[in-house]
Amino acid sequence: MQTFRNCVGTAQSVLQLADIDVIFYGIPELHMAHKFFVRELEPCVINWSAGQQIGEMFCTLVSYCVAIVPTTM
Repeated sequence: MQTFRNCVGTAQSVLQLADIDVIFYGIPELHMAHKFFVRELEPCVINWSAGQQIGEMFCTLVSYCVAIVPTTM
């Protein structure tokens, strides 16, 4: 994202700043949510058992992702 922002207004620019903001909206937040999800999921996978339940982790991830998406999209 920063590379595109740095190129705005130069001969190398392929996007306008407003386009960059739309295309990459919520990416940092989404990245953080996925990092948290992996940290929570990894111990479950490493210590897997027949009774293991991970559905709640997916529900939490989806809830977070829905929260960062604007209602105007």
